[in-house]
Parts: sequence; structure tokens; C-alpha cells
Amino acid sequence: MKRHLGLVCFVGALLLLISIGCTSTPSPSDGGSKEESTPQLPQLVEGDVTQFVNPFIATGGAGFAVGSAHPGPNAPFGLVKVSPDTADKEGINFSHCAGYAYTDEYIVGFSHIHLYGTGVPDYGNLLFMPVASPIASDILSTKVQRSSYKKESEVAQTGYYKVHLDKPNTTVELTASTRTAYHRYTFKDKNTPHNVLIRLDHALPGGNVRDGHIHITSDKTFEGWLHSDGAMSKRGGGFMLYFVAKSKTPFQATTWKDDKIQLKELEQKGPKVGAFLTFPKDQTTVELQVGISMTGLAQAKQNLDKEGNNWDFEAQRQNTKQAWQDLLSRVRIAGGSQDQKTMFYTSLYHSYQMPTILSDTDGSYTGFDKKQHKAQGFTYYTDFSMWDTYRTLHPLLVLLLPKHQNDMVRSLLAMAKEGGYLPRWPLATGYTGTMVGASADIVIADTYIKGVRDFDAEAAYKAMTFLAMNPTPPGAKYGGRRDIEHYASKGYVQANKHSGAASVTMEFAYNDFAIAQMAKAMGKTKDVETYMKRSENYKHVWDDKMKFFRAKNADGTWFNDEFKDTVWTKDYVEGTAWQYLFFVPHDMDGLSTLFGGKDALLKRLDEFFELSFNEYEARERKLGLKKYYWHGNEPDLHVATMYILLGKPSLGQKWVRWIMDTRYENSPKGLAGNDDAGTLSAWYAFNAMGLYPIPGRDLYLITSPIFTRTQMTIEGKTIEIHALGASDKTKYVKKAWLNGKELPNLWLKHTELLKDGNVLRLELSDTP
Repeated sequence: MKRHLGLVCFVGALLLLISIGCTSTPSPSDGGSKEESTPQLPQLVEGDVTQFVNPFIATGGAGFAVGSAHPGPNAPFGLVKVSPDTADKEGINFSHCAGYAYTDEYIVGFSHIHLYGTGVPDYGNLLFMPVASPIASDILSTKVQRSSYKKESEVAQTGYYKVHLDKPNTTVELTASTRTAYHRYTFKDKNTPHNVLIRLDHALPGGNVRDGHIHITSDKTFEGWLHSDGAMSKRGGGFMLYFVAKSKTPFQATTWKDDKIQLKELEQKGPKVGAFLTFPKDQTTVELQVGISMTGLAQAKQNLDKEGNNWDFEAQRQNTKQAWQDLLSRVRIAGGSQDQKTMFYTSLYHSYQMPTILSDTDGSYTGFDKKQHKAQGFTYYTDFSMWDTYRTLHPLLVLLLPKHQNDMVRSLLAMAKEGGYLPRWPLATGYTGTMVGASADIVIADTYIKGVRDFDAEAAYKAMTFLAMNPTPPGAKYGGRRDIEHYASKGYVQANKHSGAASVTMEFAYNDFAIAQMAKAMGKTKDVETYMKRSENYKHVWDDKMKFFRAKNADGTWFNDEFKDTVWTKDYVEGTAWQYLFFVPHDMDGLSTLFGGKDALLKRLDEFFELSFNEYEARERKLGLKKYYWHGNEPDLHVATMYILLGKPSLGQKWVRWIMDTRYENSPKGLAGNDDAGTLSAWYAFNAMGLYPIPGRDLYLITSPIFTRTQMTIEGKTIEIHALGASDKTKYVKKAWLNGKELPNLWLKHTELLKDGNVLRLELSDTP
């Protein structure tokens, strides 16, 4: 791997020396309620923080540990994510949900849209590939089209990707804006043809292009559209992708259809169509710009016109880099190792990949009613992996990028208005119904109760409660709340009718808690009582004899007679009984009661992490499903922080650091599993700063920061966290002060933290 990250600031070690021993103790004269004078602070990183971004992190891994990242460039939350699609010797394998696998030997081409970090492939449409052989139908075979490449030629930075393809002996460089891609190809051999293959039929595994149209409009321009049914997007009818492209220099065009070359035709329509662009052999550098839209050709052209430039590749590259710098530099840090800085800023970078901006430069977008709409006063987003992202990503955006998060909520409400219902996993221009629960409830409520409210709260509340109270029509694509009638009347989802019933019941209870919190904030007192009562429905699937949550049949009997606590069964969704044992993040008191008290719950937590530690140390089924703590999946991401609420913060800090140290690394296999649209990255970003959210509550737990100083700039407000002396060994937070006043517990409210000039100072120790 070769990366050009610019000059690196080598002050970390010096700053750490300065900071060690600088923690102060509370003044005995005031009973420890106030801190002593502030010691000298370590210097924050200055200048270009994009130097700490490594886009190759999470592009590798194997089995269930694949990260599903793409290394290609994009603007923050950009629609265009132009990136290489790769293959191994046998063809495209399992690890290509984002099109790319780090260990693959071949590049198939460079497609223009990708999901980030998902466990199911989609997108990967509109592929370009330089080829240096005569135009012939055999090139349309993937194994002929693809090229080997040398890893040392590969460069990935914010806003830039570069690689040298062996077969065409061509260097490919890519950059992008929000809705446009910029290709620059340098052909090294003047004695071979300089062709660029355009494929409208390309899609990632499980996808299929239903129809397409390409039109060569001049010797420098071409345009078209395609209708793609991806592995997930097909559930909502697929999507239309429109493009308008231009070349800096003239080309001769040859179209193709159904693997047959059409020498004289400049226009083709069908599911398998495309073109070859042929450039003169003395034209060693070829530059192409492509505008993308899911609304129409006119919008694609408009996007290209407004976001394109005067054929200045380096200027576009710098513009996109600056867009990333503007967002990433809102958080500046001091201390930590070089790898920890890289993990942190890459985690922020990956947290700003999805949801995806769908609205065009004029605000146009295709709604869930498949009609054209215009986002008035906001940016419209799609691609919400909410079963994952409600836990960490959206709370991080509420904290660091509240305006972006507000627009995302407005986008969800637009989907509800135009499609009829809040979505579960919206993709492109439609519902997919993927995963379970009503996670939009938590995303919206968490945003609202933290004071981000520039959206129609009444419309949001109405959409949330409609799904909570009404059955889902048969065959509805939006998902809804399955078996809501039985859940509302009996308190649980029936296992004899629905898979994963224990998990779904527990998700619904958490969803209801979120609705109750929003109702409380909106002054809907009667509804608070209703939904708080329903938020306790997790108790209906608790087996007091086995001391696990289990799925129930309609008659109240347990679904699975041969209960196994370490195996994925139909009781649960993507997890074991152990991994769902603590999934009641909203009601720690109620969970403690089920266990027989706080001490009993703590004892079970200790057992869980001891088993998890032993499983990890034994490398048991390293690439397979995990029995206990599984950071590569979502249901138990919060469990280590439970110790803080239960009065044993040092144990929470111990296990949070263990997770950070063992599940993250500065390498292509740097994550423990699918990043799931930034979920694991946001987990790291939060804990590296020393905070962790409880979604649906106005609360941050204080965990174990790895940086000695963190400065957040949020809409003109500056908030700092001082953790002087923080290191690999000094990880236990003993006390915390907010603006000199000692906190009674190791947590604080969002509204308390988010005031200009606030300083949260933490006293750390190397002993529990």
C-alpha cells in the first residue's frame, strides 16, 4: 500500500511527555466540587488533518470480518463514489458489497456509485475501463476486460485515487465532487490502441440492469440512463440512474449491444449496452467528466455544468480535499499515537460516507412515489442503514454535524409523506424493508430531544405513532412493524409466525421508549404513559428460569424447546442469546430487576466479558460467527458502557479500551466486520473522545479517551475535553469536572455539554 499523506506532525511524543503528571486533584476546601488551576494544555494538531485519513482501512478482511469499504474518492456524503470494482482469480467473490476487496488481483473497472460498509451489495453501476487492445466483442468478457495491477501503485487519499493497470499499461486517476466524477487516464504505450470501455450493464453481485440507453451526442459527449435492480434496491422497484459525460479531447465512438459491436450506430437501448471510446495513439492523456443524477438527464447535465470545472483535475481534487478538511477539522486532537490519530480521523471520514445526498444541485430528487420533487431549504438524503446507524452514527452526527442530521430527518419525513410510511432501510429512491424494528423512531427522537428541531415535529410524531399502532398491509415494501396487533395486545411478537421474534420484540420496546421520550419533549403527557408502558415489553420474552431472553409462541410457550445460548437460532436476528442478553439500553433498572438486582446483573456482565476474552484469545472461529461479544455486529455494541450506569465505570473503561485495542487497526483489515454505513467507525470516534451515547436519551456516558485533549467546533461553539495523561495504561477515569464543577456521576447531558466555551476535564489513573 502506498499513500501520500503530506507532512506529518511529529509532536505527539513531546506532548505526551508534557502532559504526563499534569492532572490536578480536587481542592479539599470545597469537598472536591471544583478543580484546581488548569495545567498547561497539549498542542492540538494543526493544519491539514486529512493527512491522517487512510481510505484503505476496512477495504479488506475475510468472512464476517470484511469491512466493505471502498478506496475511491467522494465528497462528504456524496452521491458519486467512483471507485474500482475488483475480482479474484475465480471472479467476484463474497467480499464485494462495496465493489472492492483489498487482496483481489484484478480490477474489473471503475463504477460511479457505491454503498459504504454494508453487508449486502448494491449499486456499482456505470462502469468505465481503459483497454489497450483492438475493439472486439471478446473484451466484453469480464475476464478479458479486467486487468491485474500492482499494489504499490495504488494511492488513496481524501478526494483522490490512483492505480496503474498492467494490461493496458495505463495509470488511472480519479477524483469527484458530490454529483460528478473526474477520470484521468495516462496511456503509457503509444503503440497500442487507447480505448475506454463504457458498460451500462455492470452491477455488483446480486444486481441486474433491467434496461439502459446510451447516446453518443458528439465527438466529445455522450449520455444515457439505466434502470438497475440491485440486491436490495430491487425490493423497492430498483432505481433509475442518469448520466451526462464529456471528454476533454475528441474521440471516435463505437457502440455495442448484447455483446455485439455496432460500428455505425451512435445510440443503443437495452439491458446490455455500452460503447467504446477510441482516442488517437498520440493522445496519451484522456480526461472524462461525468455528471450523475437519479432524477433525469437534465439534472445530470445541470450537475455536471455546476460541479464540473475547466478541465483542471488538480483543482477538483483540492476542492474535494478541502471539503473533507472543513468537516474533519471541526474536531482537533492532541496526544495518541500516529495509528490512533489515523484511526480517529479515518473513523470520522467513514462516518461521513452515508446517508447519501440524492438531491441535485437545484434540489430536485425522485421521491418514494417515483415522482419528481424539490427539496426546499434542505438537502435530501437516501441510503439509511438505520438498524445499525441509530446506535452510534446518527448520535455522532447530532453532536458534530447537527445541520446535516437535521436534513436527514427532513429526508425521512419526505419519504413518509411521499411514500406513505417511515422507512426501515431506504435505498436510492425506494423502500427495501431490510432488517427489523422501527429504527427511524430512535433516529428522529434522539435528534429532537437533543434540540435539533428544524423539522416538522408533529408530522414526525404522527408518522412514528402510525407505524406503532397500525398493522402493515400484506406485501408492503416499507417493512413497518411486523405482528404489531399481537405485540400491542399481548406484549410480544409471535415466534410461530415471525422469525427473530425475541429480537423484534426487544427492538419494538426500545422504539416505544424513543416515542415516549419525544412525546415527553412535545408535552404529550398521555402518550408518554402509553409508550413507556410498552417500552417494558421486553420483559414478556424473559425466561426467568434460563435467565435469557427467548422467543414465545402465540400461546405463551417458548418457541425453541432445545434452547442453545451460543448459537444463532430463529429466536434472534443476527445474534445469539448472549448477544441479546443485555439489549435493554433504555431501562437499566428494569433489566437489573430481571436479573435479581444490580449485583446479579454485574456478575453476568463479568461472565460475558470473560467468555468473550477467552473466545478472542483462542481465536475461536475467527472468521465465523461469534458466540459472545461480537463487535462486528450491532446488538451488543453498548454493553461495555453498561458498567458506567451500574456504578462500576473502571470495568467499562477496561473493556472499552480492550475493544478499541483489539478490534481496530490501521490496515485494510482494520475493522471487526462490516462498518454498516459508519456504525463501527462512529463507535470508535465517540470512545476515542471519551464519550458514548444512549440513543433516545439526552445523555453521554464518559468512557476512556485515548487523546489528552479534544476540541470540537460545533456551529460556532467550542467545546473541549481534557484528559491529561491519557495513554495505553492511563485509561481509568476517576472524576470529571464540567467548567470546574465536579460531576456526581460519569455522565452528562447533551444540553449540558453543548455550550460555547465548555471544558470537560477528566482525572485519569493507571489503576482501576
